[in-house]
Amino acid sequence: MEWRVLYPNAEAFAFPTIGSDRSPILLSLNPTELRRKKLFRFETYWLEHPECEEVVKKAWNENRTNKFTLAGKTRWVAAKLSKWSRRNFKNAQKQLTPLKYRLQELTNKTDGEQNRDEVSNIVRKMEELWRQEEMY
Repeated sequence: MEWRVLYPNAEAFAFPTIGSDRSPILLSLNPTELRRKKLFRFETYWLEHPECEEVVKKAWNENRTNKFTLAGKTRWVAAKLSKWSRRNFKNAQKQLTPLKYRLQELTNKTDGEQNRDEVSNIVRKMEELWRQEEMY
């Protein structure tokens, strides 16, 4: 029990027996978790953005020596789209929170007529973000 307390993350792996009746065991005291590559998923809401088609065309037509195969070009386009998406589509929930607070603040003001345009813009942006979330 003391040993297990000292090494709580320890893992043991038994390898198959080959040419012997003994099985080799690998003991790892501090195993590191392997990071898996994130799978690429094309998001439908990207199609509504005017830059999406241009990002794909530009990435597809880029002359890179190791990207001439269909698989290579497809991976390159996916990488460019992912990078573009991270720049243009931040986490919708993080964007919605300050918009909700601002909308509440404007709604509770006594001079509501003066803020009508800002309220309208906030509502439009929130609807766009909700739609993106739904499509996601």
